[in-house]
Amino acid sequence: MLLPNSVKKKFPFKKNKFFALFKNNQSGQILIIFLLVLVVGLAIALSIASRTVTDIRQTTTSDESNRAYFAAEAGVERALKQISENPTFSGETIDFTDVNQSQANVVVSALTVPVGTVFEIPGKVSKDEVVQFYLMSEVNNIATAGVAPSILAGDVLNFYWDESGSSGTGSALEVSVLQCSGNPCTSLSTFTIAKMTYDPDFARSSSNSFCNNVSSAGFTKTTNLGNSYTYKYRISLDLNSPGLCTRNDTVTNRPVLARIRLLYSGTVRVAVESDTTANPNRPLPSQGQKIESVGTTPSGVSRKLTVTKLHPALPSIFDYVLFNGSTSNPLTKP
Repeated sequence: MLLPNSVKKKFPFKKNKFFALFKNNQSGQILIIFLLVLVVGLAIALSIASRTVTDIRQTTTSDESNRAYFAAEAGVERALKQISENPTFSGETIDFTDVNQSQANVVVSALTVPVGTVFEIPGKVSKDEVVQFYLMSEVNNIATAGVAPSILAGDVLNFYWDESGSSGTGSALEVSVLQCSGNPCTSLSTFTIAKMTYDPDFARSSSNSFCNNVSSAGFTKTTNLGNSYTYKYRISLDLNSPGLCTRNDTVTNRPVLARIRLLYSGTVRVAVESDTTANPNRPLPSQGQKIESVGTTPSGVSRKLTVTKLHPALPSIFDYVLFNGSTSNPLTKP
């Protein structure tokens, strides 16, 4: 459509300036879009790079941690072998540079039972399972006398078992104390076993003739490894006096070790302590070795493993090989 001349004069069109302005505006928009794309792309690139660096660092740390762990584990295995060959082994530093660029520092110490703590049998004890702990410190040389700490015939031991809040009538407890005549024990000594039995179930104890002098108030104790448990039952065993439990044997000679068997039911925690009120300054002797192994890599990453190894225990059939006929006239088998 043709415009009248009057309109053309009133609204003159200047094509060159209009298109120049449009072109300049378009160039500015392209520059802004380019900058936005550049910023977004840079942000994505930095994010990917950061994630990649983090993944590499985590992978490196994981690899270093695994190498340190394997070194610590190898240190424990070597310590167990060394202890079996030399009970006085105290530790060493092992170089694994040729294997995986690491080393292990192993320290072996006595598994002591500090005053105020109980010695807990590792894991839970099952029905009819026999567990053992030592009452004398000369485990490696039973003929050595006078090495402290050692439990004596007139001392009192406290036994704890089952966990507070558990249902049922609870397990009965059989305690067997191996004792030897003479101090020190020698090849000429007579070894006998004194047996004591306890049952928290009054109805059951009337038929099995077990002693029912068992406390069941709940007892919270700290173990030698720093754990804390509340036990349901406790007995205080005077080794030299049966007290109210007249059917139980007494320990009149030197105590060597004690063995515990759960009857009727099981799978419970069991612990024992020396009653330091009745026998002060005589805690339980060491019950084994504690192995601490620290694996380290050249970059400084370290892992630590702690393992406990109990002293060797006699098999359960031992209780049927060595036995007593009575307290007054013991029957022994060499």
